[in-house]
Amino acid sequence: MSQEKVDKKKQLKRNREAIAKQNKRKEIIGIVIGAVVAVALVAWIGISVYQKAEDAKLAKAAEETTDVDLSAIDDYLNEVDSEDEDSDVEVTTEDAEAENVETEDAESEDETAEDDTETTTEEEPEDETADAEDTAEE
Repeated sequence: MSQEKVDKKKQLKRNREAIAKQNKRKEIIGIVIGAVVAVALVAWIGISVYQKAEDAKLAKAAEETTDVDLSAIDDYLNEVDSEDEDSDVEVTTEDAEAENVETEDAESEDETAEDDTETTTEEEPEDETADAEDTAEE
């Protein structure tokens, strides 16, 4: 038995450097694996926190954002603009003459109707045209 112990010690002494290198290698591998696991754990926690923070921001932004349908207002404004353009159209002399001819025709029809009924209400058509002119001037 003692011979076996002596042989074992001799063998350990010869392989001491190789055994030391092997132990050092195992220690370094353990440290690297531990560091990788630690980095992975920290990254996973960081990503989870970041995603929750972004989800909270999006939820808050969604609460603050309101969509409004402004098509009715646009339609109204377009309608008002088109009415303004229609009222801005200048009356040409031909249009004015046509209106005068129409009013003269209407007056002559009124006069013929009055002559048929033989009443003397000639002042009424003149008053109506005078009133129409007064309102147009205002």
